Amino acid sequence: MSEPPTRKQDPGSLPLRPFPPTENIKRILGALKDLPHEAEQEVATIATLQEEIKRLKAERNRPDTASPSPETARQKQEIATLKKRNEQLEVYANALLMQLKDIIGTIRKLQDFNIPQPPDDVAMMIAATTPQPKVSDTKQAVEPEHPQPERQNNKPAAGIDRILHVLASRYPMTFTKS
Repeated sequence: MSEPPTRKQDPGSLPLRPFPPTENIKRILGALKDLPHEAEQEVATIATLQEEIKRLKAERNRPDTASPSPETARQKQEIATLKKRNEQLEVYANALLMQLKDIIGTIRKLQDFNIPQPPDDVAMMIAATTPQPKVSDTKQAVEPEHPQPERQNNKPAAGIDRILHVLASRYPMTFTKS
């Protein structure tokens, strides 16, 4: 075989000099010279932007110190008024509930109360002393002696009707001949 066209360097001899750079390589190296300066500028820009982000987040999370608008002030006043009214209504409802419990207790006591029938001689005495109604007294007999107060809306209250219905169904009134 023949020898290669390049020569092997002998040990101890001077190294070969590199080829001079081409125009393209010189241009790229010129652009890379500014790279450390641009990196420093970018680091400084990133630091300032991060500081501004922190400032804006803190500003966003801080409550407004500006005076509230008239609409907001009016709404707050209405809320306070409604809360006070609600508390008053709760006190009133509790008072009514206590009265209702007392009434229910009284009704329960009355349910257990039995009125004994009077003896025959007392019943005859009552019948004898009670005058028979006259024709002129028919109106008086139909209307009670103490008229009931008129209701405002002429509609019977459902609760009253229910109580009377239950009482009438459990304790029917029986009339005895006297």
